Amino acid sequence: MRALVTMAAGATLAMFTAFTGTVHAVEYDFVSVDASGGSLSQFTRTLPSVNASGATAFAAPVYNAVSNRDDYVVFRSDGAQLTAVLNLTDAVGPGTPSSVVINDAGVIAVSYAAGSGAVVLRIAADGSFSALARADLLGPGPYLAFAPEISMNQAGQVAVLVTNQDATCSIVRLDDSRAVEIARSSPGLLAFSAPTLNDSGVAAFKAQVPATGTMGVYTASGGALTNEGVVPPCDRVSGAAPVIDNAGFVLSDCGAPLLFRARGGSATVLVAGSEDPMFGRLASSYSVNGRGRPAFVAGPAGESADVGLFTGNDPVRDKVARTGDVLFGLDVRDLRVGPHAINDGGRIAFLLQIGAGGTATSHVVLATPRRGPQTIAFPGLADQAFGAAPVGVTATATSGLAVTFAASGACSVADGSVTLLRAGACDITASQSGDATYLPADDVSQTFTIRRATQAITFALLGDQIFGNPPTVVAASASSGLPVNLSAAGACAVAGSLVTFAAAGACTVVASQAGNADYEPAANVSRVLSVARAGQTIDFAMLPDRTFGDLPFAVSAAASSGLAVSLTAGGNCTIAGGVLTLGGGGSCTVTASQAGNADYEPAADVARAFGVARAGQTITFAPPPGRTFGDPPFAVTATASSGLPVSFRATGNCVLAAGALTITGAGSCAVTVSQPGDANYLPASDVTQTVAIARAAQTITFGPVPNRRLADPPFAVSATASSTLPVALTATGACSVEATMVSVTGAGVCTVTASQAGNADFDPAPPVARSFQISGVILEAHFDAGADGFDYVDDPFRGSHQAGYASGVWLATGGFRGGALRVNLG
Repeated sequence: MRALVTMAAGATLAMFTAFTGTVHAVEYDFVSVDASGGSLSQFTRTLPSVNASGATAFAAPVYNAVSNRDDYVVFRSDGAQLTAVLNLTDAVGPGTPSSVVINDAGVIAVSYAAGSGAVVLRIAADGSFSALARADLLGPGPYLAFAPEISMNQAGQVAVLVTNQDATCSIVRLDDSRAVEIARSSPGLLAFSAPTLNDSGVAAFKAQVPATGTMGVYTASGGALTNEGVVPPCDRVSGAAPVIDNAGFVLSDCGAPLLFRARGGSATVLVAGSEDPMFGRLASSYSVNGRGRPAFVAGPAGESADVGLFTGNDPVRDKVARTGDVLFGLDVRDLRVGPHAINDGGRIAFLLQIGAGGTATSHVVLATPRRGPQTIAFPGLADQAFGAAPVGVTATATSGLAVTFAASGACSVADGSVTLLRAGACDITASQSGDATYLPADDVSQTFTIRRATQAITFALLGDQIFGNPPTVVAASASSGLPVNLSAAGACAVAGSLVTFAAAGACTVVASQAGNADYEPAANVSRVLSVARAGQTIDFAMLPDRTFGDLPFAVSAAASSGLAVSLTAGGNCTIAGGVLTLGGGGSCTVTASQAGNADYEPAADVARAFGVARAGQTITFAPPPGRTFGDPPFAVTATASSGLPVSFRATGNCVLAAGALTITGAGSCAVTVSQPGDANYLPASDVTQTVAIARAAQTITFGPVPNRRLADPPFAVSATASSTLPVALTATGACSVEATMVSVTGAGVCTVTASQAGNADFDPAPPVARSFQISGVILEAHFDAGADGFDYVDDPFRGSHQAGYASGVWLATGGFRGGALRVNLG
């Protein structure tokens, strides 16, 4: 909801313009934001609050002519213009504001008491507002009352001291939708002060431990309480709220010392009280900004009316204003500050009374520190080596303001830490840009050299290897992070990070890093390893059994090394050029060997034995042509496929001797050829060939038989057969034959036939006939010797045989007359 302030223009102007203006003191410019006549005890403004931008908030009564009453209005001033934010009387009802706080977002929190109740309001920057909590002494709500002083952080959370229905007190943090109880009083912890709140939601307050009577400063955010500590004896604690900053430090008072800062049980004196008589007592609340700079009003101990507004423990250097100073034309008589009175720029909002009696005037004042000169102390920087840890740099400004750093060259800087980016020159410039109080300081630069860093190589020892092992990845690193180069010598080679073992022997791998603009070269690191000769095996397949006579065949074996394998043969075989020739039946053993070389150990021999079976063989024996008994002996030949000699045996009408076959008779002759085999050949199957033997032809030799006379005695004739078989003689005609004796049986022709009938071995011989003449009378006629002209010698046979012989043929054996004629008559 929103409440609009309506006031008579004339009254408002009169209130805003009375006693306002700007005056100059030694160190501050003072602006009267609001003023009215009278002393501070008569000044009905709340203690002002100031935010980071210097906006000031407070509440003041304004006469409302329409309603004929004084309305309380919340105002905000930017130092040049005062703006009414919310008419509390219109919005909530008649009442009295006790505390007004503004944060950096322009949000304002107000504690407002109206009758028996009270309310905590939060006013947005646009003027809308909401009630965060209510209290009523007569009502049923959770709270009976609120303490007058509240605190608010940048998130808009509000801390307030409340009285509960059971009469206990609690420190409560009011969020948008809930109330968080930070602490509740108990018999062990009483007398809570009002709290203050930092941007983390941590509340700080003072409380008393009844058992010991001591006071303590406590913080909490909704959990366990933390006793931040005090400076003993802490015997004169004021009722002012301790103030907590965003770092968690708490500013509190303890009588003696006057002010201290505490955290985590450790307390540091800020104002001891002994620095000057003006620091004898606190005259109002106190405040602290985010830089730990306090603002407080102090005066001499006792009843002295002297007071001063200070920001430290030096009464001259840290004075803002004090009694006796002249502001707005009159001397200062009184000052007061609240717990939110100073911002980080050192601007302070406070209440001021100047003049006395009839000239007394009270003001809401915003004091702005004059910007004074400042210098920077920045000591020189030592040279560094690249790679060193970031270097802390410190510089201080005489103003106490934070110094910033900028870097150029081979470095960077952040949060007071210089990072060395590379080798070279590094320039660090310290700056202080000033604030509302101080002018910018002259920059101060320091230059130092970043040397090239040394670097070392980490290269682990390398294990020995065996030639033939797969390539191995090796790793070396430089402390610089630069890539390391690997090189190899000896029995290895390297490519990138992969080491290949090229031979057996010694291998040296060298890791090097040549450096760069930022790093010196690293010392080389060598690693030596031994590459042992590799083992090798021979792959030699089993050899199948063979048969003698098989063709030569190739035999091969391979070594895992790829080296050439030598082959030797034992037994009934030979090998040459990888070709195995079978030399005979039995067995053959082929041995594969690889003697190794510089890179490989000798391989274990591999022997492969196989059987060589005797070869089969056949006999070639052509059938001999038919023969005839009586043929001369002849040679028979046969061959074995093995080339071995063959043997012959003959059966039948033949005999074999000295390779010649002699026919012993007609019929048949069986010749069997054998080869019994040997160590290399199996016996051959016998081959038998049969020779047909024809009977031999034969002839008869039978000479002519001379003529015979009838009176001749038997005579022998002779005929022979070429076969030597006996010849049979037969006779026809005027003879007979008995055995070989021919007997003349008469005159005439006798034919003796010789024949040979043959036998098992000889065909019959062609018969041979021999005819001869048998003379019955043999005449010897001598012509002209007898009466008839003949002289017959055989005359006695003439009478008896003449007729028979007369039919014969006369054969003249002689001539006529003077010769003889022999005539055989038959």
